[in-house]
Order: sequence, then C-alpha cells, then structure tokens
Amino acid sequence: MAVAKVYILAAMPTDARPDSLQPLRKRLRFRAHHMGMHENDVLFGSFADAWLERFDRAQLERFERLLAENDNDLYDWVTGRRPWPERHDHDIARLLMAHQPDVLQS
Repeated sequence: MAVAKVYILAAMPTDARPDSLQPLRKRLRFRAHHMGMHENDVLFGSFADAWLERFDRAQLERFERLLAENDNDLYDWVTGRRPWPERHDHDIARLLMAHQPDVLQS
C-alpha cells in the first residue's frame, strides 16, 4: 500500500520573505551612482542611498522613469534652473528637491 505524503504550506512571515523589490532597488542604486555627469552621480547616488529602501514599488517605478531622463535636464530641474515638467510633479521630485541642498553644500 502506497503512503501519500501531504505537505502543508504555511505562510512565511513577512519579515522572512525575500524582498522582491531588491533587484529593482539594486539596479536603481547602481544607475543613480553612474549617471554620466559627476554632479548627478553625487546627487542622485546619495539620494538613492538615503531613500530607496523606504520606497514602495510605485515610488521605485517613478524614480526609474526619472532616471531615464536626460542628465542635463535632471540637473536643471533639481537645481531649479528650469521648472519640473508636469509628468514628474510627484513625491520623488519633491524629495529630491529637499535632498539636494545638503548634497550641494558638502
């Protein structure tokens, strides 16, 4: 007589699950530190180090879309030389604006 094995799968506690967003965070952190312009490397890299771990998927996706923009445009927007375009009028842009004076003064 064959014995059937029954496996009971219990939900894994939230803190024990591998973070499915880590590959995205890792890619964005690398991209933020390697933008092309040294000023943006410093600005966006330090921003990524300070904030990416706290972002949810939607915020990470907004940051990813932002990093796809032209380096010169990003620098002009963050430093206030030109206004942010409406498509990037969101929480990530506001956090960057609050972050940048600290970085530019050091």
